[in-house]
This record gives sequence, structure tokens and C-alpha cells, in this order.
Amino acid sequence: MSVLRKLAGQTAIYGLSSVLVRVLLAMVVLCSSCRNEAAASVLIASREAQLGHVTLTLFANRTFLLHNADIRGEGDRYEGNYTQRGDTLQFSYSGPIPPSGCELAVLGVDFVVFESCFSSLRIVKSDPHVQTKKQR
Repeated sequence: MSVLRKLAGQTAIYGLSSVLVRVLLAMVVLCSSCRNEAAASVLIASREAQLGHVTLTLFANRTFLLHNADIRGEGDRYEGNYTQRGDTLQFSYSGPIPPSGCELAVLGVDFVVFESCFSSLRIVKSDPHVQTKKQR
């Protein structure tokens, strides 16, 4: 009889922990979707590299992510703030800076062209918040 009581107690604990895990998971999903809305992307530009890809994402809150990914999707991530003056983007890095600098880029009709690194990236998503040469 005591074995049955132990089993019943463990099942109740398992049921409670299962409910807690589900609640925590729901909270994480809700919080991440709120964070993504606050930092919605306004421009995404990318190109394939020899063993991966390079992606630039500009967010509405004037932050950016420049990801130089390897074949597994890992790699160097550079983040910071950007300003746009006309068709020129200026990047201020909050952490590591890419070896080539990558502080300036020009927004073309279909491409973002960097001054000294990563060559050009094709624009795959653009929002009216970011003005390219064609929109002026």
C-alpha cells in the first residue's frame, strides 16, 4: 500500500511540475513575441558567402545586427546603433567591431554596399522607414 501512495505522490508532483513547465514556456513565448514587436526589422539584406552567409538586419528602434555566419549558422555577430543620412548608413558598434571596420554603407535600390567589408548585400526586405535611392 505504501508503494501505491508513493507512486500517487510522485504522479501529483510530476503533474504539478508539468503544469509549471507549460506556464513558464507560455510566458517565455509571450515575452519573446513582445520583444520582437518592439524591435521589428525594417530592412534585411544578405548574401551567401563561401561557407555560410552574411546578413544585415536594421530594426525600427535604430539598432542593427550584422551576422557573418558559418555553414552551421554560427559565427560573428556585430550589434549596435545606426543612423541614416540620405542614402548613407553609419554604424556604431556596441561590442566587437568587424576586422575591416564596416562603419559606413550606402543604400542602393536593391543593395546595401559597404565601404570596406562584406562587399554588397542584396536587400530582401525593406520597410518605408528606410529610404533607399529609388524611394527618393
